[in-house]
Amino acid sequence: MNKETHFKDIYDEHNIKVRSMLYSITKSSDIDDLVQEVFIKIWNNLDKFRGESKISTWIYSITVRTAYDHFRKIKKDNKNTDEGLKQIGIPSNEKDIDNKALVRFGLDNLHKDQRVVVGLHYLEGFSLAEIAAIQEVSIGTVKSRLFYAKKKLLDLFSKHGVAL
Repeated sequence: MNKETHFKDIYDEHNIKVRSMLYSITKSSDIDDLVQEVFIKIWNNLDKFRGESKISTWIYSITVRTAYDHFRKIKKDNKNTDEGLKQIGIPSNEKDIDNKALVRFGLDNLHKDQRVVVGLHYLEGFSLAEIAAIQEVSIGTVKSRLFYAKKKLLDLFSKHGVAL
C-alpha cells in the first residue's frame, strides 16, 4: 500500500476521534487548525512509525502532544478565581448556578496534564494503561493526575454548593 492510500485510511478511521479528543482536552475554537496540525504531523512522520505500538496509540500520542503545544501557545492561566467565574456568568457567592457552566469552567482550569487525563479517561473512554502509553508516563502518574483533577473539581463544586 502506498503512503497516500495508507494515510487516507488512517484519516478516515481516526479523524473523528482525533477531533473529539482535541476538543475535549482543549475546548479550543481553533479545533480545525489543531486537527489539521495533527494530520500534518502524522503525514510527515508516517514513514517513521515502526509498529512498536498500535498505530492508534501513536496517533493519539501525536494528538496529545499537539494539545500540549496549543496550551503552551496560549499560556492559559490555570487558576480558579472568582473573577474568572464571573467572566463566564457564574456568581462567585451564590448557590444557584449553572452546573454545566461550572463543570466547563472547572475542566478549563485544570492543569493541562490533569485536563488531558480527565479528557482521555472520562470523555474519550481510554483505560489508564492506554493513557499511560499515549502520554508516555507510568500508570501511577496517570492515577495521580486523575486523583488531583477530581479533587480540584470536587473542591470547586463544593465551594459553589453543588452536591454530588
